[in-house]
Amino acid sequence: MTTARTRLLEAELVDLAPFIDWDFDALALRFMAKIDADGDCWLWTGAVNHLGYGRFAYGGTDIRAHRAAWCLLVGPCPEDLVPDHRCYQTGCANPDHLEWITEEENIRRSNSASARNQRATRCPQKHPYDEANTVWRVQKGRKRRECRVCVNEQSRERKRRARLRLVVPA
Repeated sequence: MTTARTRLLEAELVDLAPFIDWDFDALALRFMAKIDADGDCWLWTGAVNHLGYGRFAYGGTDIRAHRAAWCLLVGPCPEDLVPDHRCYQTGCANPDHLEWITEEENIRRSNSASARNQRATRCPQKHPYDEANTVWRVQKGRKRRECRVCVNEQSRERKRRARLRLVVPA
């Protein structure tokens, strides 16, 4: 029978390298004691951070519970990739619910303002974001898109106001 210690020592450890000198059977038991596996999701019953992700601390090292579950039950976490909870439950520690993706893809899948904007197919005035109607600008080091129709309308309005300021009543 392969123990958690054997699995971790045989793998190239990325996230759990500080755990090498620990009693891995005790570590696995302590970890699993904080899991509520009644449903499909393994809900973390221990400490959580401000975003709802489980926190697992052992010997002064603190990692997220879903990463610890992956390392204990599957193997090392892939480098240069981040875990995405396919179940959308930040408190879930079930390694079957994780998909390893790039940081960019993880942001795109999220519900953040930038992700919602990236998924938008029309501007706020309902003009389409397509190849012909999209202007790309770099502002403060960030690439952003703008609606060409709206940019042209704003430019015409600025010029109209500038002309009105030049006309001085007699």
